[in-house]
Amino acid sequence: MSFLIRINCPVKPELESLVQDAYLNNVRVVSDSPTNLRWNGDRVQLYQHSTSTRAVELEYQKQSLQLWVRAMSSTQDWHFAIALAQAVARIVRSPVNLESIGVVEADHLPDHLHSDWIDAEQRSSARITLQLAATRGQITLPGPIRHWSVGPRLTAQFQELDESIRHERMIEQMKDLQWVHEIEACDPATSLTTDEREPKFTLAVWVPDKRAIMPDVQYVVLNDSQSIITLPHDRYLELAAGRFRFLDERTTLIEAFTASELPALYAAARKWDETPRLARSSRSNRPWWRIWTRS
Repeated sequence: MSFLIRINCPVKPELESLVQDAYLNNVRVVSDSPTNLRWNGDRVQLYQHSTSTRAVELEYQKQSLQLWVRAMSSTQDWHFAIALAQAVARIVRSPVNLESIGVVEADHLPDHLHSDWIDAEQRSSARITLQLAATRGQITLPGPIRHWSVGPRLTAQFQELDESIRHERMIEQMKDLQWVHEIEACDPATSLTTDEREPKFTLAVWVPDKRAIMPDVQYVVLNDSQSIITLPHDRYLELAAGRFRFLDERTTLIEAFTASELPALYAAARKWDETPRLARSSRSNRPWWRIWTRS
């Protein structure tokens, strides 16, 4: 579920110069240093801050630059990819080869990848995404900041929408998931996974007096200052009912609890605590809280 743009390019382009030539702003790299516009070998994933749902992947091989526009890319992502392709083609004075369309001149790219064409691509991507989710149970699409997942709950919701707007609503939700932390006062919860010596578990740390983005993990951990409380994700959803909204199939934006509400929350959470059971499943003699690494 990708669209390929290919350009004959004798030299791998320098990214900062390319972005400047394309007159683009807020360009980032999918990496630990997103503002450092550098290749990772012969590949790089680029996105635009606050507008992208998927990254545009660039790959340089055999004097050819390939740009991959991924399924469920936002309209801004498409325009971003077109601008990059045009800038490269003008620099190297080469036409552009568009998958399923053919060879076109750089100046005529918008004539082929116009708004109606992009809309049709997005509709097709939405339809295939929901079909795959229905077949597999859940499908996950990597985003520049967070992965977006669709399962039975969202599939049913989106299928109820008219096809003319379904793809728009799906892309709006993807964009919300990526950039909610820029709009709302919230931070991602710390995510952890067991190390390689242990059975595979994932968890997130819930600090209930803070507004936070809680990822789709197997367990949610609370610390009531007396002990660690480990909850299955579904139990977390029950405890937080009415205090969160879904950002995808299971990722949530959870509102903060007040200090006066915390004792009742902790008391309810202790009834479902699975810390002892999970500690017994450890393959080592280490304390339960020492088998985790940041994911």
